[in-house]
Amino acid sequence: MKKLILKNLFCLRLILRIIIIFIFHINISYSQVSPVWQVSFNDSLPEDNFAVKSKIDNEDNIIILARGTNSNLGTGVDFIIIKYNSEGQKLWNRRFNGTGNSSDYPADLVIDRYNNIYVTGRSWGGATRNDYLTLKYSPDGKLLWERRFDWLVSRNDEAYSMALDSNENVYVTGLATAAYNGHELYDMVTVKYSGEGEQKMG
Repeated sequence: MKKLILKNLFCLRLILRIIIIFIFHINISYSQVSPVWQVSFNDSLPEDNFAVKSKIDNEDNIIILARGTNSNLGTGVDFIIIKYNSEGQKLWNRRFNGTGNSSDYPADLVIDRYNNIYVTGRSWGGATRNDYLTLKYSPDGKLLWERRFDWLVSRNDEAYSMALDSNENVYVTGLATAAYNGHELYDMVTVKYSGEGEQKMG
């Protein structure tokens, strides 16, 4: 009987130790996920903002590509680009409203070795309907160039992704509408621009 009691006490102590260790590790885990800083963005206007992409440049600044809708502006959905430093301080933000004050949906973001920022997506072009829209900004937020791309039949063309090569050429890829035997079909279309915005292919 005494051996049984001692065995039960040993098991109880072991269980208590396991519980204490488990609680200790939970506390450590919670302490490890506390944010260093957090920021919010509303462009000083009541609107809906949705983050799309984020990248870090060579100086550890954070670039965020988002889309924003503000009924007071009457511009539909716009591209929004925000730059923060590594301490979470906003350096600048830019809003881009495309042709016709209609909907512009950003999709992708890349940064070159000089910290220039390229963004792409789709933008309403009026008679050309949705077009690829590609923008280049300097590190201090100056718009360097804007390029629109309309494929064969001026229908719906939508850029989804982009990439840079070692010579700072930018490649934009997406879906573009084409006509075959009277039917509209989607082609996968890639457009190449130089760093100065000259279209090389597409």
